[in-house]
Amino acid sequence: FIFSLWRKLSGIKTKLSDSESELDIYRNVIENIQDVYYRSDGQGRLVMASPSLVQLTGYNSLNECIGKSIADDFYYNPEERTAFLKALSGNGRVSNYETVLKKKDGSPFIVETNSHFYYDKNGNVAGVEGILRDITRRKGTEEALKNSENRLKEIVNASPIPQFVIDANHCVIQWNRALEEYSGIKREDIIGTKNHWRAFYLEERPCLADLILDNRIELISKWYKDKFSRSRLIDNAYEATDFFHDMKGGTWLYFT
Repeated sequence: FIFSLWRKLSGIKTKLSDSESELDIYRNVIENIQDVYYRSDGQGRLVMASPSLVQLTGYNSLNECIGKSIADDFYYNPEERTAFLKALSGNGRVSNYETVLKKKDGSPFIVETNSHFYYDKNGNVAGVEGILRDITRRKGTEEALKNSENRLKEIVNASPIPQFVIDANHCVIQWNRALEEYSGIKREDIIGTKNHWRAFYLEERPCLADLILDNRIELISKWYKDKFSRSRLIDNAYEATDFFHDMKGGTWLYFT
C-alpha cells in the first residue's frame, strides 16, 4: 500500500487543486507512518525515507540520513547487506526478512523488512525500496521466553521424580531421565507420540493426565476406581496410587 502511494507521490506533476489535495494525502501517509519507508538507489545510498527513520536511528534530521551508504552507515554488519541483496535477487522481493541495523551511536537494533527492487523506465533495477519495523523488543521477549522454557526443561529433566508432559493433542513433549530409567523407554522414542501409556500399562488406555486434559473427570473413577482422590494441595488436580507390575519388576507409584 505504501509503495503504491509513494509511486503516485513521486510521479505527480503540479496540477490543479484536486491533484494538490491528493498529493497532501500521500505526503501525510508517508510523514505519519510509524514503521519506516525507505528507498535506496543503485549504488546503495539512501535517497528517500519517512521521517520515522530519524526516531528509529537517532539521527538529528532526515537530511542527515539522506545520501548515506545503506551498508556502511546503517547496517551493524555491512556484510549482511550483501546477504540481503542476494535474498532479494531470488524473485525481486523479500517478506519478513530480519537483519540487524545500527543507530547513529553505533548501538544495534533488529528490524523486519518487506522490501523489493524498483525499476527505471527501461526495466533495469534502479534500487531497493521497502518498509522497516523495529522488532528488537519482540525478539528480546521471544529470547527470554525461549530461555525460560529451556530452564524449565532442564529442571524437569534433572528431577529425580519421573515426569512427562503432553500437549493439547496428547502428544508427549517432555519425558525426563527419571522416567526413562523407570519405564525403560528412551526420550527419543517417545517424544512426539501418544504412547506415554506404554510406561505404565500393557494395553493402550488413557492415563490420568489424558482424562484431566479432556476434562473427563467422571471417567477417573472408571479407570482408577478407589485408588484416586482430589489433590489437597493443587486446585483442579487429582492424585492416585497404583502398582505397576512391569515397571522395574514391580513398582508402587504415587502420581498426580
